[in-house]
Amino acid sequence: MIFVHGILATPQSTWRSLPKRCLEYADVDIDVLSFAYPSFPWQRSSIESAASRLRELVRSTREAPFIGVTPGNSSRGYSRIIYVAHSNGGLVLKRHMLDALHGPWKDRQELARASDLVNFAVPHSGGTFPLSCLLPAALGCEVFFGLLGVLDWRSNVFNLGSDKIYRQIRWRSSYLCGLEDEFVALQEQYARLCRPFPQSHDFAARDDLAVLQPEKLEGLGADEAGFRRLNRLRRRQLVLRGTHISIKIPLLADDTVVRELAAIVRHRATGTSNASIEELMKKSIDRDEGHSIGELL
Repeated sequence: MIFVHGILATPQSTWRSLPKRCLEYADVDIDVLSFAYPSFPWQRSSIESAASRLRELVRSTREAPFIGVTPGNSSRGYSRIIYVAHSNGGLVLKRHMLDALHGPWKDRQELARASDLVNFAVPHSGGTFPLSCLLPAALGCEVFFGLLGVLDWRSNVFNLGSDKIYRQIRWRSSYLCGLEDEFVALQEQYARLCRPFPQSHDFAARDDLAVLQPEKLEGLGADEAGFRRLNRLRRRQLVLRGTHISIKIPLLADDTVVRELAAIVRHRATGTSNASIEELMKKSIDRDEGHSIGELL
């Protein structure tokens, strides 16, 4: 499993105890990697550069020995990868998948190795308030560190500079809309050709202010292509309780987010089909909703 965080975050601040609790609940023995990239307004970064870093990490897993394997063991390389992303991390994953398609043959094989893409609160159409409020701060840092880069060599040493991510994730960004359309077209193409392609699982937070739900976006105005994106998103998204931050932070050992992620991991490890996994996830969420209503009453 490879975990990819979002903006204004690190792997530790994003995932906390989720990986550990997921593996304990799933009762499977797999390795977990956390991918980190510059995600703050004063750091030089972009979705493309983060995807390039992720690609380097994934390449290293082709021939890398399994974590914890004794030196004398000949078992090498990971044949299956489950990606778990939060917020902007899901956009980095999509860029990584599309770049792999247009890369060398070994990179194109990553589409077969990636079994699942698990997204938590990913702004496929861009972020709304308060994510949009970060754009002026990012632009200010871009101007400041742009001048600093001319005058001071330390901006390169400490990776200070323009973070283009905040410009790329603005609401209804043409870049993100194009990224989503290209990714969905690739997904449909591979389905028609019966080629292996990672299964996408989208989880949205009910009280998310940074990424609105499809039914709330309809009144904000969109063209025909925009409505098609919303309908696709509505069909594939499952809604969990929580906010943009808390959706992926388990409060209990058997919290909903733990159960859903563990179900994907466990059934993927046992070779369960994609349809069976989706059905189990929906049943688990329905059960969780029933318990919530009972507790409220």
